[in-house]
Amino acid sequence: MDGWPRGAPLPARPVADAPRPAGEAVAKGWLIALLARTPLREAAAIPIDDLAREAPALADALVAALRDDGALERLAPGGDLESLASRTGRLAGARDAAGAAAAVDVLRTVAWGILRGGLGVEPDPRLVSDLAERLARVAAAITAAALAGAHAGSADEPFLLHDARTPEPEPEAAPARDPWLRPIEFALARQARTAEPFAVLLVDLDDVERLVAVRDVTAALAAAVEQVERAVRDQLRGDDALVRERIGRHWIVASGFDALAGRDLAERIAAAVRTSASLDGAPLTASIGLAVAPRDGSTADALVEQADAGVFAARAAGLPVL
Repeated sequence: MDGWPRGAPLPARPVADAPRPAGEAVAKGWLIALLARTPLREAAAIPIDDLAREAPALADALVAALRDDGALERLAPGGDLESLASRTGRLAGARDAAGAAAAVDVLRTVAWGILRGGLGVEPDPRLVSDLAERLARVAAAITAAALAGAHAGSADEPFLLHDARTPEPEPEAAPARDPWLRPIEFALARQARTAEPFAVLLVDLDDVERLVAVRDVTAALAAAVEQVERAVRDQLRGDDALVRERIGRHWIVASGFDALAGRDLAERIAAAVRTSASLDGAPLTASIGLAVAPRDGSTADALVEQADAGVFAARAAGLPVL
């Protein structure tokens, strides 16, 4: 297979004859299974409204990926459904990586039961085997995304990794389109009231796409990303916000920072990542983009665009930050 790492096992092939259960049925079965395995005193941690809203689409994506590699790629890093897959653990009320992986395992078990029933009384043994292998491959992709989105904080702050005093949304702040945009939206609303500047930093791990493609987010890579996050957190103040957009891509909002203070923070973070995070003994590096409000914009879109452009410029120049 072109582009597949030499010596690596080929991925399970798509199964064109795979059953097509309704996503809502799979999602409902998942919820029932989660409730059955969760102690009663902890059942309230499962965000049932969120699960009811998002799990059918996740289940539909799982079923589609059984039949088509293009659908599987949508769940992979960079795919348009990666964000949905990354929320799998949190939809199940998981609060750490182990819980997220267990949640995917429950989803896989439920899906297999429904799929196996759809094959009839005496299905072709080869079809059963191929379908089981493909389901394992799809579940691995969802697990990868779920591990990338796992965190140790509250399930109500899906991507928030560090913020000692996360404010409630300001009345004038419009709801963020993506959870990782929340701190920027909050900071903009606060700035409209106080006129205090703030810095937005995008910390983008170098070569993360290649690492994910080769390793499929193995435990070693997940541990390395946790090292990166710890290194970044160590450079932040108590009221700075750190959010993960996806694996290897983090946003920081530092209130009260101008361009000079923001650049100093970016340089310290780059050095901390380089000296504290490694994979297979090789140090990891990050390229960092910086935007300062109001200098670089007064909307989340403008600040995100500026910081994103800064990452590309830094990477092109071979520097951690410009």
